[in-house]
Amino acid sequence: MNEKMRKNGPLAPLSLAALTAALWPLGAFAQTTQDIRIVTYNTQGDVSSPTPTGVLPYLTTTLEGVGQEQYVGDNILQLPDIIALEETTSNSTTVVPVVNNLNSYYGSNIFASSTYQATQSGGNTDGNGPNALIYNQNRINLLASVGVGTPGGSSNGEYRQVVRYEFQPIADVGSSNGEFYVYVCHAKSLASGSISTDQTYQKEEATIIRNNEATLPSTAAVLYVGDWNVDASTDPSMVEMSSSGQGQAFDALNPTNQSEDWAENSAYQGILTESDTDLRYRDDLQLMTSNVLNDSPGVLGYVANSAHSFGNNGNTAVYGTINSGSNTAINDILGHGSMSPINPAVTVSGVFNAMNGSIGSDHLPVVADYSLALPTQNLTWDNAGTSLVNDGMTWDINHFLNWNSGSNASTYTEGSNVTFNDSNNNNYNVTLNTTVNPASVTVNNNSGNYSISGTGTIAGTGSLTKNGVGTLTLSTANTFSGGTNVNAGLLQINPTGPTTSALPAGAVSISGSGTLQLSNNVTLGSQSSNTPVTAPTSNVNISSLSIAGDGTLDITNNHIIINYGSGPDPIQSIAALVASGYAGGSWNGTGIISSTAQLNFASYGIGYADAADTGNPAGLSSGQIEIMYTLLGDANLDGKVNGTDFTIMATNFNQAVTAGWDRGDFNYDGAVNGSDFVALARQFNQAAVQSAVSAADLAALNAFGAANGLETVVPEPGSIGLLLVAGVGILARRRRSIFRGV
Repeated sequence: MNEKMRKNGPLAPLSLAALTAALWPLGAFAQTTQDIRIVTYNTQGDVSSPTPTGVLPYLTTTLEGVGQEQYVGDNILQLPDIIALEETTSNSTTVVPVVNNLNSYYGSNIFASSTYQATQSGGNTDGNGPNALIYNQNRINLLASVGVGTPGGSSNGEYRQVVRYEFQPIADVGSSNGEFYVYVCHAKSLASGSISTDQTYQKEEATIIRNNEATLPSTAAVLYVGDWNVDASTDPSMVEMSSSGQGQAFDALNPTNQSEDWAENSAYQGILTESDTDLRYRDDLQLMTSNVLNDSPGVLGYVANSAHSFGNNGNTAVYGTINSGSNTAINDILGHGSMSPINPAVTVSGVFNAMNGSIGSDHLPVVADYSLALPTQNLTWDNAGTSLVNDGMTWDINHFLNWNSGSNASTYTEGSNVTFNDSNNNNYNVTLNTTVNPASVTVNNNSGNYSISGTGTIAGTGSLTKNGVGTLTLSTANTFSGGTNVNAGLLQINPTGPTTSALPAGAVSISGSGTLQLSNNVTLGSQSSNTPVTAPTSNVNISSLSIAGDGTLDITNNHIIINYGSGPDPIQSIAALVASGYAGGSWNGTGIISSTAQLNFASYGIGYADAADTGNPAGLSSGQIEIMYTLLGDANLDGKVNGTDFTIMATNFNQAVTAGWDRGDFNYDGAVNGSDFVALARQFNQAAVQSAVSAADLAALNAFGAANGLETVVPEPGSIGLLLVAGVGILARRRRSIFRGV
């Protein structure tokens, strides 16, 4: 917290843009990953005036702002998981009250603190208070807190005791997996007139840290965070920390160039941290071992572009104040609506005011996100509490504690197996506004009906399984490839737009008493206006379809493409499933593949076509089957009945066919005959827009009917409709049927 007189160094030629361009990319993780946010913060909790009690509300507000920042560098919204504190008064005076305030804000029993009380050389006020630590106990487990060295001041360079904390993700407790270490330090400040001497003390402390790290496993994932009180990467302590060997430290904002002078240097003003009312120095850093920086498999991995000075994005000039009214650095703080009544200060202006050097801290927090590889988690939608991070509706990554892992409240982590059941405190409406990649999604609901909606996406290689007699309405745009299984109840696919694939392009299996229902597609037909399907564009593309037991597919007025590829052609089994809904001479809408579109079932049916059929009348790509709710007689599934369909039917007339809708068998009896001609003739010239009958088509239709002793059609007097006239050889009496525009 001390205001320091520092040397002026030469301007470094490297710009901030060039510096950030050198960041290392984020590598690949194991199947399940958990992002964690680590903060190092010089708190100004040990000042004599104002008292710590006066400082604490502002300190807490600042940390709440960190937890509500969806930082533009990595677009992660994440509560702090580890908060490393410098300049506390003591655990009881500074740390415990901060923990209590955070838990009061976010919800009880989320945050805890290390009980280890660090020591210091000299008094614990005016910038010399001990280091301490707060952590999110719902997500990580604190295994050990170890004091590193005994502060001896000028005798060994350690003025405030360095503390080494050992952590492990909750998911790995009971194993040796996922462990990592965080050293928290507050090095000797550089005083005017004794800079060289103070730098010697800093190097001695850095040597203590490196020697201690050498006692850890050589593959340990290690962070070194805190207030290093340095001017440049060439300062002796930085040279010591970055020297080769086990535990070598790297700076994510400076991974390769070791000749930077940050102090009072406008080239680096976007990463300076001290002070908030006179921005000059980069005192506060998060350093890391190479396996963390390079995101080695199985250990803690740095999330590229995430490290930043909270409250400083480069638009505050050197010697400027961050609380200038024009600083946009934390405009990405999310309000979440319900926050305002709890803490009105968690706004951009409120957080900047809390960070003001006279009441909160003169340093800016340094924030970085990391990712942990975890074993596959089994999470259950739970929503046991009522807090800002347990809202009973939001499915996101690493923020809302709307899940249960064993006996612990948990956030969602990527690659988890997630289950939605009836033990959810009656929270059945799920809002997904981000992309998630679960290993599997299972919905077991009997007492209530679930809905999953929002702007997000269920992606990845996982599957969706619906069990239980309740309904699941799925409205998000999904791309998961592991398949959709409906074993019981109703899965209603209700896309938010005509091109949205709420049902992704994977395998679909319906069994038991399950029903898969595609909601009415207004772009392909309207129930209210009774207009027919007119467009062959599909919003449902799947790779296979299997229906067993009492399973049902209700396509309403939709259009489906099955991309079976180069495998065995399933058209005959698909045709049998469709034919189950046609009985008694009309479409009854109750078959295995059926429709509840409530249009005129005497005029409509479910047609199908196969790319492998001779002539490929529907114009499909190789390896495709098409299923479409359409007019009887629409052989080529283009949404209308005209001369093209008549030609297809006439070509196959009086022939036995199998799976033959697209060859003219509109009543699924295995032959193209007079009944199919009548079905086609009754719908002839029907489409969304009625048009005049082609004279050539009408002549051909009549000639065919006359030649085969079938009904013929004539123009209806005074209209563009048609009359159907029975042939003498077929019907006992003359009858007339007006073709209705539908």
